[in-house]
Amino acid sequence: MSVAAQQRINKDSAARVQHPVNCGMRITGLRIRKRMFFHSAIPLSAFRNRKACHLSPLFLSSIQMATKKATTPEAPRERVYLIDSMSHIFRAYFAPMGGRMEPLMNSHGQVTQAVFVFTNMLRKLLADEKPHYIAAVFESGEKTFRHETFDAYKAHRAEMPDDLSSQIPYIIRVCEVYNIPILNAPGFEADDVIGTLAVQAAEKGLQAVIVSNDKDMCQLVRDPWIICMRQNSQNVKRKEPVPPIEWCDEAWVENKFGVPPSQIIDLLGLMGDSVDNIPGAPGIGAKGAVQLVKQFGSIENALKNWEEVKHKTYRESLRDNADLIRQSRELATIRKDVNIDLDLDKLRSRPPDRAAAYQLFRELEFQALTREFADAAGSVEGAITPHRYRIIRKRAELDSLVSRLWGSSRRAAS
Repeated sequence: MSVAAQQRINKDSAARVQHPVNCGMRITGLRIRKRMFFHSAIPLSAFRNRKACHLSPLFLSSIQMATKKATTPEAPRERVYLIDSMSHIFRAYFAPMGGRMEPLMNSHGQVTQAVFVFTNMLRKLLADEKPHYIAAVFESGEKTFRHETFDAYKAHRAEMPDDLSSQIPYIIRVCEVYNIPILNAPGFEADDVIGTLAVQAAEKGLQAVIVSNDKDMCQLVRDPWIICMRQNSQNVKRKEPVPPIEWCDEAWVENKFGVPPSQIIDLLGLMGDSVDNIPGAPGIGAKGAVQLVKQFGSIENALKNWEEVKHKTYRESLRDNADLIRQSRELATIRKDVNIDLDLDKLRSRPPDRAAAYQLFRELEFQALTREFADAAGSVEGAITPHRYRIIRKRAELDSLVSRLWGSSRRAAS
């Protein structure tokens, strides 16, 4: 054997390694050049025979990763935050306030708990996220196309409590002092407005962040353009702890509900929604709905192939309630074609009106917030003169007050 041949053998032996070797492959975007990785357990000299070569499993996985990375859209740089206002207001109204037995109120007897909790939510959102664009979406107060389609839609809901409805104007003022535009659309729900604006934001290359804990919103999620942001109170007792903030992408939705965002409306159409009085399929609950959606992919396929369902109750429900199930899906579907435009200049984040904020928080008697905006006190005309009030709720408290008044050197009544 010649010296040159022996050197080639030694070189080939030294090249034996346990990982894939780059044998000339180059990836440019999605374009893969002709030469590839080969399994390195074979001497490099064997690579001259292309037919003897086989692809390494590690190479295949690297190709998949490279392809996936190249096809994933670049994450948008700016975000539009769309607040599901009424959802947050109701959660704020029922939020526990430490050990308080009665709701928070000011000295005039105005309940302020929902205002207080909503304000803190909003301030935290602004401080932590520093949004480029933001809007608070409210209900229009009018009946929507869903009421016309289904008379019983939300019919079971009680009237809004007086001590909550009286707080709505203050919450609107909170949004105004923070220069957050308020949006709604007659004939549509806030969900439809949010869905429409989220799609428009994505079309403009922005990421829409839907600030809501409502499961209905998960049908809108589309990586990376539309995601949901859930704000979880740490004062609520839960079986399993949750983080203060949950970012809900497609993977989160599927892990939470068992189906991807694209199938959420099929899930809701089958299981119904007691909150909105959407009936769904009688006898098919959340567990059965997930099973059917996974098996058939959609409500239509389930209805067409109801005879294949093994569970008797599910099978008969699909057979006997096709129209009701389709109607339930329609009611649960968020519209994305509301006649409203995404005005980015209007939604651009701006600093608060400090004078208006000072006046509002002083009126509400939010002491810490009043102090925060106290530098604007001099610009407030007709500042409110402070008074001390006390609400009497028990006869014993009234008797005690009367006794103190009669013992005082100065008395007045009106």
